[in-house]
Amino acid sequence: MITVITGPPCSGKSTWVQQHRQPGDLTIDFDLICQALGARRDHDQDPWLREVTAAAWAAAVRRAVGEPRHRTWIIDARPTRQRQDDYQRIRARIVRLDAARAELHRRADEAGRPPGYHERIDDFLAAGPRDPAPAVRTRW
Repeated sequence: MITVITGPPCSGKSTWVQQHRQPGDLTIDFDLICQALGARRDHDQDPWLREVTAAAWAAAVRRAVGEPRHRTWIIDARPTRQRQDDYQRIRARIVRLDAARAELHRRADEAGRPPGYHERIDDFLAAGPRDPAPAVRTRW
């Protein structure tokens, strides 16, 4: 079973996965991959490191979706149409997390996210979700 977690920045995607995953589950999380590759700051990485991380994340997703053998959690904030089709083809479960704009901004401040995160939150919300899954409101 593959579960894809979507939603805006600070909606609790990584937290949700940590609360629901079991030992031995595969977790594909951009932020965790970035940390494993040497990020010195949480959520504020060098552009080159982000590029390398994006390639590693995409390769991991392709492999997991291409051969869905293990219980897998994929954090994919806003899946492209192609990835949505891939997820639908393998009957992945989609969980779309959401929270009110003010709450997302509060969480960004509380977590010490870089100032650019506020703009990322607003841009994400302005564009709207790409996936059709009903949203789950998150509370911390």
